[in-house]
Amino acid sequence: MYKKNDILVHRDGYKRKVLEVVGSLCALSDYNNHAVCGDWYTPEELDVRGYTLDSSEWVPELNKLYWYVNLDLNMQKTSEGIWDNHDVDIKRKQLNLVFKTKELAEKRLAEVITLLKQ
Repeated sequence: MYKKNDILVHRDGYKRKVLEVVGSLCALSDYNNHAVCGDWYTPEELDVRGYTLDSSEWVPELNKLYWYVNLDLNMQKTSEGIWDNHDVDIKRKQLNLVFKTKELAEKRLAEVITLLKQ
């Protein structure tokens, strides 16, 4: 799932870089230094530990489809939109709610719902 040079973000906000992928193991950088190896994890272990692909690195192209977490309290679902640099698009991006795929948006939605229940 993850590939070399991906940036992962922990649910607490800190970021780590995938330095290498060997088989099903990912070598992550140290917390404060992306040049130093910290730990090796499987993708499943990363999920359990609260890591997700950092979508803040990806910006949709103008007039292209993107997925987002819709936080309307009556819906709480993922939706698709067309990026037009509108204020709403930019605000969603700033809140880390914009994604390249529906699957990534659904994963983030599950995390947000868990946080809202706490």
